[in-house]
Amino acid sequence: MPDIFDVITYDNNITTGTDIPTDDPDWTEVNHYTSRSLAAGRYKISIGVIWKLATVNKSGMIRYSFDGGTNWKTFQSEPKDKTNDNANDFSMTVENHPDGPFDVRVDMTKEAGTASMDCSYCEIIIERKG
Repeated sequence: MPDIFDVITYDNNITTGTDIPTDDPDWTEVNHYTSRSLAAGRYKISIGVIWKLATVNKSGMIRYSFDGGTNWKTFQSEPKDKTNDNANDFSMTVENHPDGPFDVRVDMTKEAGTASMDCSYCEIIIERKG
């Protein structure tokens, strides 16, 4: 019988203090993590982002990719308060991951003409679920 730690794995990568100088349609890479080679199975990939935009009438955008930037999922948010942090959390289950690494990217940008934007924290977590 295999040891439980041969089956259950947990990998993560954290970045902090990223300034977002780009305006839409250009993007700034906030976190890019290529995991070690992982065995075939079911995995949950989670992304947590804390960011601030110094205006309340423009939007900040976040996009993430689980395949190194080939396919993206994009979100847009207009903050309610320019002095508060905004937090976003995304996750997805990958049912049939083949042997090999995951290549996860998180990018951010801001609406054109927007004041400063920063990402104070971005974490990528990869957990084996079966």
